Amino acid sequence: MPNKLICFECIGESYLSEQTRLFGEKGKECSYCGEEDTSVFPIEYIADHVSTVFDHSYSLTPNEPNAYESMLLADDENDYDWEREGEAPIDIVADIVNVSYEIAEDVINALDSANQVDERRNPGAEAPFNSEARYESVGRDEEESEKTWESLTYGLHHSARFFNTGLRSFLDSLFSDIHIKDGRNGKAIRIVEPGSKIAREIYRARVSVNRESVKEILSGLPATLGAPTGRKVRAGRMNAAGISVFYGACDRDTCLAEVRAPVGSSVVIGQFELVRAVKLLDLDALGKLYVTKSLFNPGYSADLEKCSFLALLSRRFSMPVIPGGEDFDYLLSQAVCEYLAGSIKPQLDGIIFKSSQRGGNGKNITLFNHASFVELPKYPPGTKFASYHLPPDDDGEESYAVSVQLPAEDIDEVRNNTSDNHWLSSVTSTFDTDIPSVATLRLRTENVEVIEILGVSYSKRILEVRHHEFTGEPGF
Repeated sequence: MPNKLICFECIGESYLSEQTRLFGEKGKECSYCGEEDTSVFPIEYIADHVSTVFDHSYSLTPNEPNAYESMLLADDENDYDWEREGEAPIDIVADIVNVSYEIAEDVINALDSANQVDERRNPGAEAPFNSEARYESVGRDEEESEKTWESLTYGLHHSARFFNTGLRSFLDSLFSDIHIKDGRNGKAIRIVEPGSKIAREIYRARVSVNRESVKEILSGLPATLGAPTGRKVRAGRMNAAGISVFYGACDRDTCLAEVRAPVGSSVVIGQFELVRAVKLLDLDALGKLYVTKSLFNPGYSADLEKCSFLALLSRRFSMPVIPGGEDFDYLLSQAVCEYLAGSIKPQLDGIIFKSSQRGGNGKNITLFNHASFVELPKYPPGTKFASYHLPPDDDGEESYAVSVQLPAEDIDEVRNNTSDNHWLSSVTSTFDTDIPSVATLRLRTENVEVIEILGVSYSKRILEVRHHEFTGEPGF
């Protein structure tokens, strides 16, 4: 093939066209359109870029049937006909470079010349760009992302946990432009304003094993349904032990499913609302991020790796954790959440993600420590709180009641300073009014319920177990 030159106007792909226009050899004639005094590159330059794209985004499909397909072909009673899957290289080149088939054929010829197979060293090896070759797009490398996750987790367990500079550098790169990233389901960062549906319906629950513990929770509202503090804070998926965060759900059923209450127990569940706007990382959108750069941009592969890892992170945060594996499985997600809570600017307040306990049909919200505080209106010293279990009424309905006994001299003042709609939201068994943060949540005490767990049902799929008798090697 004689040396051919291609101008930027003959290249439909915007990145390659612009590179040719800016950096190509000036004042030459295009071999394809005949344009004179234009900016051109040798066709081999395009071929080099195409080769790189094939390396990271395409793979050869099998050029012969596998064992199962060969068995079908050998069956005389079967009309199965094997055909190699995938696209021809010339079709791919014409598509991704957006050029005519004349140009695509010259690119393929240049690639074929540069990728000759040595039959003596590699007998039977396929020439990657001959007319019989077929390719498929490989997309994200999920296996590599899994390896990265396991490597980071191992480093936290066995190398450096609290000052892990390698993890910090990795997360800096991963989330450097998260505020401007868009997924197929919208932006990765969501601002939830008070009054919106999500803001009005955030649920949190506690499990009680007897009526006495139910009454203790009711007597201490709203603090007892808020995020725990101090030594009460156990390690969770999003927090280390001692670091308080607010775990909530976007509907009652999801909230109930998340606490995994045993049969015979009771669940105190409360509805919260946001009193200020919060900035949430949407893990569902995060898992659907896509690379906006050209396939030919040198940064494409790095961005593809980021998107692949972020998709894995989205899945991992929503995966159920089997009891007993929390310490190992939680460690990396805890580190990521601590990073998100303190290192992203502007600051994130939490994350929203699918619930694994409801098969992805519900959503959970986690508010980080600085955004986990519940509004606690002040009550004067001497206020007494009590709760009662009431026996069945005439209709056979049982219920609970909460009473707040105010000091007589302070009743008028308290009534003047407390909203009628939220009078019970002031109830708290502790009078710590020096909370070092702005409240984010308010308990809607008119929507507190006690749910008695009478039974549990499961969403499931059943896998058949087959039994085989054989001699020699297994047949499957």
